[in-house]
Amino acid sequence: MLLDLGDLQIRSWRKSDLDALLRHANNAKIAANLRDQFSHPYTRRDGIEYLDFVRDQRPERNFALQHNEEAIGGLGFQIGVDISRVSAEVGYWVSEAYWGRGFATRAVEAVTEWGFTEYKLTRVFALVFAHNAPS
Repeated sequence: MLLDLGDLQIRSWRKSDLDALLRHANNAKIAANLRDQFSHPYTRRDGIEYLDFVRDQRPERNFALQHNEEAIGGLGFQIGVDISRVSAEVGYWVSEAYWGRGFATRAVEAVTEWGFTEYKLTRVFALVFAHNAPS
């Protein structure tokens, strides 16, 4: 998958993203705004397991955010089941080094539109923490 937004791309994760993933994901501020399964510290083992998991997903539901040829964050869908199969929760994170640039907003908008078509969704939602005003 590839969505090109100019200075930002949304694409499939690659095994070669491991070092960038570890550098950007190992941040307590990021972990504090995500589900508990996103660990801190974010270890090499966490990164390897995650990349193996997402690369085997069918259909693909988790993607890298890329800026300047480097993965700087991620986003993905948790698609509902049964009668909720046309609904999905979207989750996302961006490296703290890139906060305040609108990358998350642009990425979520683009991947949501893509998800409506690709997965035949009728509803996409996000759960955010009250203390995370930008989200």
